[in-house]
Amino acid sequence: SWESGYVLNPGDGSTIGIVITNLGNSYQSYTFESDELPSGWTFDGFPHQTDNLEPYGGEESFIVNFQVADNANPGYVNFTVDVILDEDDYKVTELFISVKVEYYAEFAIDVVEIESFAGPGETHTFNVDITNNANIEDDINLEITGLLEGWDTCILVNQVCSSKISIGKGKTSSFILEITTNSNEAANTVNGVFLHLEAVSSLNSKESHFDTFTVYTNPVYDLSVEIPSDRKEGTSGETIPFQIVVTNEGNAIDYVSLPSPLAPAGWLTSFSESSFTLAPLQSKTVYLNIEVPANVYGGENMIEAIVSSDQSGESIDLDFVVYVEEKADVDVELKMTAGEVTAGTIGRFTVRLSNNGNTIEKLSLTMEGKRKSWFTLPSDTISLEPGSYEEIIIEVKPPIMQAATETSGMLNVTLSTDASKTTKLSLPFAVLKSDLVIDEPIDEEEDSLLPAPSFISVILIVSLLSRLIRRR
Repeated sequence: SWESGYVLNPGDGSTIGIVITNLGNSYQSYTFESDELPSGWTFDGFPHQTDNLEPYGGEESFIVNFQVADNANPGYVNFTVDVILDEDDYKVTELFISVKVEYYAEFAIDVVEIESFAGPGETHTFNVDITNNANIEDDINLEITGLLEGWDTCILVNQVCSSKISIGKGKTSSFILEITTNSNEAANTVNGVFLHLEAVSSLNSKESHFDTFTVYTNPVYDLSVEIPSDRKEGTSGETIPFQIVVTNEGNAIDYVSLPSPLAPAGWLTSFSESSFTLAPLQSKTVYLNIEVPANVYGGENMIEAIVSSDQSGESIDLDFVVYVEEKADVDVELKMTAGEVTAGTIGRFTVRLSNNGNTIEKLSLTMEGKRKSWFTLPSDTISLEPGSYEEIIIEVKPPIMQAATETSGMLNVTLSTDASKTTKLSLPFAVLKSDLVIDEPIDEEEDSLLPAPSFISVILIVSLLSRLIRRR
């Protein structure tokens, strides 16, 4: 006799206790055997042969140990054990044995990458493998824990975001975890954020496993600069402040420096703070103070500054303009006159050009008047910086036949910054008659196109002398 009815999992072991009673009238032995034992299962006790049992109630009991196969499918496994009378090799009865193999849940999970580094707002990816060691297909539920607020996740199974994955018996399936951090995520490259991937079997909720991984956020350094006004008017000796607002748009602490600005010679510049620290999204207002020198040039004066990140090496160029009212003032002075100039020779005037204004001038020089062809300028243009001067030599050469006279030329000096401003300087001198001219020279002002009679006489005398020399 034996009470059948076992509920077991794959790999489980149990025992079959059997008692046999000889109800016959002679000594008999019996053999227990079966050709229906499940494949892969182990049985310790079959076949079994009893001793010779006494008639009318002789008994024997024995135990058979068995173990369910590890890969046994769930469901009922039924088989029979024959009881054979050894004397006649005759089956006198059989035992019916039934074992219910339950669904068995077992799996292993592995997050392949243990860590990931990316910038704020970027997506981290992790590959995951799950192996189903159960005796049937299992739907394994998945959940990521430890996420920070605002993070987006996707458990990508067969190109679709899902919260579970179906895995066949003995199969291994792979999927991808996608984790997107916040766009303003703070830098975290030391500890990172430690996350869990929790997996629970749908066959047995007590069968759960997890694996861990870490998300690190790389630092991003990004400075921005706002300047309410980059152009101001100033006067000599005045200090002009320019406001500069520096903001750390990155996700990590940044160290900001402002090197000395590049300014025109003689200008003094300074920052209210030349170096400081900014936390992420923090702003700071600093001032560039510019002192206008006494001898300042008029017009636009450029000051160049730089805001730089000590962490990333990023630099932002800044340009500021201080406009000083332009005051053009050029003095033209005759330092030395040509005095008396013999016709046919060169006389010289010394003229000093002085820039008393605050503008750089490129002076245009011209001569005017009916004697302008007598004059030669050293150059058509002269460049003068504020406070500078230059002395030039102007030559005059009256024609050789010019009669003695008192006359002059007119020098025009025109400013480059204001063409409407022209300074005129008279250059007076006396012309003396040339000794090379015998008769009375002519005045170039006469309009006659024929030579004077005295000049014709000179030509005739020279001609006669030439003929007399030839005859000799």
